Amino acid sequence: MDFNGTIFWVVLTYLNVYTSHGTLYYDVDVDYWKNKDHQKKLYKTLPGDVFVIADVKPETTSDLQSICRSRTWTFALVTRFGKDNNDDNSSATSFRVKASQDIVSKDEMQKSPFVVHLTNVTTNTRMWNALQKKRNLKFIKEVLCTDQMGAERCSLCSSEVGANWNDVFLTSFLSKMNESKKKSVLACLNKMQCNPKSQVELIWVPPGIGKTKTVSVLLFALLRVKYRTFSCAPTNIAITEVAARVLKLVIEANKTCSVADDQFCSVGDILLFGSNESLIVDSETEEIFLDYRVKRLRECFRPLGWRHCFTPMITFLEDCVSQYRIFWENEAIKRRTHGRLKTFLEYARERFAPTALPLSGISSEEVEDLFLHSNDDKLLPQSLCDPARLLCSVRSYELKLPHARNDKSLARFCFQAASLLVCSECSSYKLYKVKMKPLSVLVIDEAAQLKECESTIPLQLPGLAHSILIGDEWQLQATVQSNVSNEAGFGRSLFPRLTTLGHSKHPLDIQYRMHPLISCLLNACFYNNNILDAADVKHKSYERHYLPWPMFGPFSFINVCGREEEDGSWCSHKNMVEVAVLERLGSRKRLSIGIISPYASQVVAIQKKLGRKYEKTDGFAVKVKSVDGFQCGEEDIIIISTVRSNSSGAIGFVSNYQRANVALTRVPYCHSTEPHCLRILGDGTTPTKRESVRHCFFNSDGDRELAKAILDAKKDFGQLDDLFNQIVTSILIKTSCHSTCCIKVRFSDNFRKSFGKVKSTQTQKSKKNEGTYWRQ
Repeated sequence: MDFNGTIFWVVLTYLNVYTSHGTLYYDVDVDYWKNKDHQKKLYKTLPGDVFVIADVKPETTSDLQSICRSRTWTFALVTRFGKDNNDDNSSATSFRVKASQDIVSKDEMQKSPFVVHLTNVTTNTRMWNALQKKRNLKFIKEVLCTDQMGAERCSLCSSEVGANWNDVFLTSFLSKMNESKKKSVLACLNKMQCNPKSQVELIWVPPGIGKTKTVSVLLFALLRVKYRTFSCAPTNIAITEVAARVLKLVIEANKTCSVADDQFCSVGDILLFGSNESLIVDSETEEIFLDYRVKRLRECFRPLGWRHCFTPMITFLEDCVSQYRIFWENEAIKRRTHGRLKTFLEYARERFAPTALPLSGISSEEVEDLFLHSNDDKLLPQSLCDPARLLCSVRSYELKLPHARNDKSLARFCFQAASLLVCSECSSYKLYKVKMKPLSVLVIDEAAQLKECESTIPLQLPGLAHSILIGDEWQLQATVQSNVSNEAGFGRSLFPRLTTLGHSKHPLDIQYRMHPLISCLLNACFYNNNILDAADVKHKSYERHYLPWPMFGPFSFINVCGREEEDGSWCSHKNMVEVAVLERLGSRKRLSIGIISPYASQVVAIQKKLGRKYEKTDGFAVKVKSVDGFQCGEEDIIIISTVRSNSSGAIGFVSNYQRANVALTRVPYCHSTEPHCLRILGDGTTPTKRESVRHCFFNSDGDRELAKAILDAKKDFGQLDDLFNQIVTSILIKTSCHSTCCIKVRFSDNFRKSFGKVKSTQTQKSKKNEGTYWRQ
């Protein structure tokens, strides 16, 4: 798990000053990164990291303030890795930093200095530089102009949707999509043909609609019609999923069409690039990953690679018969006999097996006869004629292949050859320095999660004439750390701005993921009943219950009376009683459970409790993440831990409707017999004080196991006084008799005050037992 709230620090082991144009630089060597909970290498230094170098080691977030009061400290910015001006970040413990002031040497300090990680400013730096460059401003101005309906529209744009596309393979894909998806894709494709005016299209995609499939089909269609396209998104998960889908479509399409097809596209037309540390590339998608492709090309273009093979291959194809005769004569002289020697076909297979493979169906004499008449192309089979011509043309035109020793030239070669580039919006800044044919179409996925200033990075790429923004303003917005900046609208995205300017949206309105109860809730709260349920989600399998209690239906809010605690080391909140309930809700069925909490401290506490317990259980998986970390994710069962429990009704992060929307929509539809449901754990008195209270409310004491888990947790963490505060008003005691006996117990104020003062957990347990005996 990765969190911004934790403090990473490392001991500085080497320091050497370097000055350039009046700026102080230091070559730094450090030990392995650590924090207060882990003593292993958890963090890897990245370009743009900002550090504080001081003689104080922080243990918590609050300790950062004490660094400013320490005897010696300074800010430092990582500029590159290694001491030899090498940008390769393979060595994360050796790098160069730019310092705000002199760094006192290790010998002058009373103890070893520490390097404390604060943040990374790469994205902010790229945003600022993009705003200063002012590239392609004409395109941005046209995008931001008000869309006057019906004005200046050419006849091509206003033609019937789908009339200009006759791709049989693409048509078969579109036929499997619902009407709203098909209309959106075809409308965007038709607008791309409008050259006189730059076009911007908005596709509105609520949760559960099938966004990834829609985006991948759109990109695949642009690839088929030879548009150079750039696709980006704010998260690496989103871009890898889309790239993998497009790759599968290309591979499937190539099974039914030939290279001669005008709409043929190869795997080499797709290029995925970005940070090695962030992108998750598996064996299925590595062939489109830039670093993997550069590695393979380096093997091909090295001195003993393709260059070494071309000359003997061309010589063999042009003069293979004479070579065989020389071979035959030499072998005959060695053996002093004209006995049986290798036939021409055997000779060819041995030397050039891949080239000779098509010759397996003909005799040696026929092959020799064909090559003796090689001046007549009509006598040569096509399988031999085409390679010969191709290799000869390569030699005659002196094709300039990249040099294997220069990875940058190999990467440039990949960029120039690709027709679909995929990366995060921040990584698109690298394309400013790449010399290649201009891109024509920009597709921004999850556009509502990008700040407007972030969107300017890809929007200013040279040559862009059309853009397609895909998103939903009711899902996660861009993260803004500063409250002042957030209130000033710094986190607003381009997607809602264009909507307010009059740009129409193509709505996708049929959801395939959520149970109708969940979609009904979201329709009422966010989407004005504009989302329809697909026939699949109305299937009877949605009526299954995870456990045989009413509270364990498809959707429920389980009232858990815990205590929220502030974690000083994280500046965050946690609720250990909810953690205990989550542990009890665990199951060993063959399904996956996703646990979401908006607070980093709660995520850490849950992972510590559940991580090792289920990590080796076959067919059962538990993922614990923050709301932001779960976007684009789906699990069989989603449990949300709200954490907050207070009398003021403050619910913190959950008050953000976009975060609540993402957390509530992570349960997918599945045709299996296993249940798929949503649970929300929280203190019922907190949300009921707000107008946004949810239905499906249940008390956790409705289940004996949950009630026992809560009681045990309160004992372990010394929170029994909370329990008796709730008992003051009333308590229902369910006995194990033949009938359920309900008894109302009242305690005096003196008893409550005295019990609250008891600090010993053991004493509280004995007093509770005394009360139990008294009731009996």
